[in-house]
Amino acid sequence: MSERVIDGPGKLAGAACFCLCLFTTAAAAQDLSLYSGTALQYYTKNDDGPSKSDLNAYLELDYSGAYAGIWAEVTNWEDYNEVDLYVGYRGEAGRLSYDANYYYYIYPDVDDADYGELGLVLDYALTDTFSIGTELYTQPESGNGSAYLTAALAAGDRFGFDVSWGKNDEGFGTYAEWEIGGSYAISDEVSLGLRYYNGEAYDDYFRLELAWNTTLLTR
Repeated sequence: MSERVIDGPGKLAGAACFCLCLFTTAAAAQDLSLYSGTALQYYTKNDDGPSKSDLNAYLELDYSGAYAGIWAEVTNWEDYNEVDLYVGYRGEAGRLSYDANYYYYIYPDVDDADYGELGLVLDYALTDTFSIGTELYTQPESGNGSAYLTAALAAGDRFGFDVSWGKNDEGFGTYAEWEIGGSYAISDEVSLGLRYYNGEAYDDYFRLELAWNTTLLTR
């Protein structure tokens, strides 16, 4: 089972990316904000490996568009525990939202597996409920990278749907992958999501997620 790392709060795809546009609008109204959240996730079994369960959480400080945070995950898969440190800047220009960031991925149970990655996420709101975008990532040390096209639809106040397709280069060749997902906002802070992943380099699988996100501080 393989997955590009998009589960941290700064690297969001599809419906989450569309929600990010709304999130940045709210954040821009405050000079200083502190956000936090946690998620329970379950990945279905496929031919590449057994089912996977994990618990992740993040803490993020935002100041007038600039942000920094930490995201960590513990999982039942050996060697897959992870800690991400990240910084970035996000904002809007008319209907266009943007997010430029740098992530450093740490795998405490694996030797010499840590690496850094630069990212740029662009999203354009065609309407109040539908957006298209792109995500570009590059790893300076290895030269590996990926590029994706995204589309997202907000259906009412509680439902969101999205799809993405792209190419990923992890050093052993370039392969295509795509995903489609939906989310339901149980409350202002709690959401339930289901995603389907497929790619040329791995078998398809589903991910079920129960997430909680909140604002700890605004000034």
